[in-house]
Amino acid sequence: MTLSEVVVMDDAESGAMAPAFPHTADWIGAVGAIFPFFFSYRPGGVPDWVAIAGGFVALVAGAFTVSLLKRTPPALRTPRIVATIALLTIGSLQLVLRGFGLI
Repeated sequence: MTLSEVVVMDDAESGAMAPAFPHTADWIGAVGAIFPFFFSYRPGGVPDWVAIAGGFVALVAGAFTVSLLKRTPPALRTPRIVATIALLTIGSLQLVLRGFGLI
């Protein structure tokens, strides 16, 4: 076996499994996105740090799930895309709008 044959090995040959849906990143992002709706801390005119942290967690989890799209089976791509868009949208809402007091 030459080096070029090893590099050309596809996912099925390497034993790589398709990512689960919902993935652990989906659950972590959902908690980060939803948690600030229930618990908020904004004394006076300072930013809401709970919303900022939750939004950041949701955005990072959403960015991670973007990398899972390539390995996601075709039957689960639509739910994966919807979940990723939801994480990025709610994460942005929490971080920017709620975290810095715009809403």
